[in-house]
Amino acid sequence: MKLYSADVGEVVNIERIEQHGSVLMVHGTIMGHLPLAAELRPQEARKVFSLLNPKTILFLLTFLFRKAVREDEQGQS
Repeated sequence: MKLYSADVGEVVNIERIEQHGSVLMVHGTIMGHLPLAAELRPQEARKVFSLLNPKTILFLLTFLFRKAVREDEQGQS
C-alpha cells in the first residue's frame, strides 16, 4: 500500500503489517529509501475514530468500490 503527497509523489510504501503481541508492526519504506518498522498500538488505532466525521464515514463505505485513479491524475485535485 502506498501513500502519496501532492508535491513529492510516493511518501510511504507499506510492504507488510503483522501482529506482534498486542501491537501491529508496520514494515515498509519512507520516501523510497528509508526503512520503516513502526508499531501501531491499540490506543492509537482507536484515535482514528476521532478524526472521522459523518461525511468521511459515508465516503469510506464506498471507497473500496471506487474506480482507481490513474498515475498521471494523482496529485491533481
